Amino acid sequence: MGTTVNYNSINYKDQAYFNQFFATSFDRYDRNRDGKIDYREFQPLVNEMCNMIAQRYGTGPTLDKIRQAWYSMDVNRSGYITRQEFSTKAKEKWKEF
Repeated sequence: MGTTVNYNSINYKDQAYFNQFFATSFDRYDRNRDGKIDYREFQPLVNEMCNMIAQRYGTGPTLDKIRQAWYSMDVNRSGYITRQEFSTKAKEKWKEF
């Protein structure tokens, strides 16, 4: 079972770390450089994020939370996440993990 990480209680160093992760993630995981992340490209991103959270907090998000993150980031239900959707939703969603 996952845990909820309270973003407000994370120290400044961790906030900077997570902010850097999200700032570079879109380009790193948009492997075919088409300007969007499909679900296959999203899975390694989520794996990295889960590992990062688990290493820092001892546990990671549940599969349900990961699915919720995908569906909440794919705002227009197109089957992929645009840069705009990602930049708007990514930081907001990780706070819920």
